[in-house]
Amino acid sequence: MLIAAVSGVRNPSLGTVVVNLVSRLEPDLLALCGDVNVGRSSLKRLSRFKLVLVTGESDDIYYVKLAKELNALVDGRVVEVSGIRVGGVGAVNPAYDAHTLVSRSGGGNLDIVISYFPPSRCLDISTPLYVRTGLKHLNTAIKTLKPRILLVGRSWKPTVSYCEGVLSIGLRECVALVKLPDVELRFIPIGLVSVS
Repeated sequence: MLIAAVSGVRNPSLGTVVVNLVSRLEPDLLALCGDVNVGRSSLKRLSRFKLVLVTGESDDIYYVKLAKELNALVDGRVVEVSGIRVGGVGAVNPAYDAHTLVSRSGGGNLDIVISYFPPSRCLDISTPLYVRTGLKHLNTAIKTLKPRILLVGRSWKPTVSYCEGVLSIGLRECVALVKLPDVELRFIPIGLVSVS
């Protein structure tokens, strides 16, 4: 299974670039991890893929409304996509989302948790002040849910770490390609993607 995770596309004019890249990759699951303002028309085009999305701090309200209509918004929800259980923690109410994920998971483990914010003390350095901005609520959810992978939209750089024993992938303005069942990972910076 190939998962394409995207974060940090704050310019709707890059929507075509993201659509073209994702179309070439043909992922089994497309995860938009917050601050992916590709525009409504591009989001509609991306919905032909198995799509999950969490809100970011700069996501347009009409974009979020369309994501709800497409049943792609997973803030505080658990969904199953091609046998993979995915839960989401968005930027609108992350403490509530993390708590709700734990209560709605049915006691079973999740395969993937997508969060806009990082957990506490993992991928949570905020530049330029270098202060920690992670959420303790997310740490609690990770300990309980034991996902195989955590995808973080707002990390201080594209990187990989472990949080509570879980492989955590920070995206920061890039596309991460994650191949399962053996975890293979590659980052593609958004700025290096060509339109052709």
